[in-house]
Amino acid sequence: APAGDERKPRDLSSGGTCEDAETIVISTDDAAPVIEGDCRLVTITGDRVQGNIERAESVTIGGTDSMILGSEWGTAVIMGAGSGINVDEIRELSIEADGASVTNRRTERLFVAGSRATVNTEGVDELVVGGDGSTFVVSGRIGALEVAGDDNAFNWSAGVDAPSTDTGSGNTYTR
Repeated sequence: APAGDERKPRDLSSGGTCEDAETIVISTDDAAPVIEGDCRLVTITGDRVQGNIERAESVTIGGTDSMILGSEWGTAVIMGAGSGINVDEIRELSIEADGASVTNRRTERLFVAGSRATVNTEGVDELVVGGDGSTFVVSGRIGALEVAGDDNAFNWSAGVDAPSTDTGSGNTYTR
């Protein structure tokens, strides 16, 4: 669909190819789609979706207990509890749900409001944590770190020596 097209997004719960940076939806519970091409906006409303979205400008995971793989996404929001992603490169990721899991190579900006997240990455330029009880393992660099939540654990090897702010309690830092 051309940019600005107001038609209902195509449902690619069974997989397919995004054409012309189109907007799509994955609405079927237990779907296992493989989405190729360049997507503009992807909205996942189905629960327990196990899929692969190669490239997208924006991905919103609203369904619960889903695991989505990918190569390169602009922005992503995890809103569904227990959902996770394994995407190589993400420009900006917001974790709003509890129990999210993230594995990737690099995230420019990561904002965590949900609790009990598990994040494994090679590097993050900016990490802002407001949720509680999450674990962050960064094999490389954290460029900037701000913490407001409680009982989070951080382990990283390069970049900042400590958070610029920590208004929470019980947070542990290993560098």
